[in-house]
Amino acid sequence: MAGRQPDPGFTSLPVIRDVDHLVVRSFGRYLDSERLIATVLKEDMASTKLTHIKVFTVMDTCRSCGGFVLPRLKLDFPDAQFSVTYLKPYQAV
Repeated sequence: MAGRQPDPGFTSLPVIRDVDHLVVRSFGRYLDSERLIATVLKEDMASTKLTHIKVFTVMDTCRSCGGFVLPRLKLDFPDAQFSVTYLKPYQAV
């Protein structure tokens, strides 16, 4: 995966903010592992009919990955069943 260029669909995010964070923050994804995994899946599996995408991670997804990257990946593979399994809540660090 080293040296792969990021897919702009996963890296060009809107600004992230919520009620607890009223300061607008730009959030680049160029170092995110989820971004790289989603890019590689999309590029390498584009011509393959996937039936399942199962993501397993130690930590729960953060707001940007769980709220944007993974749902965006599902749009590229609409017929696949999609699941995310994690061991620890994101805030448990």
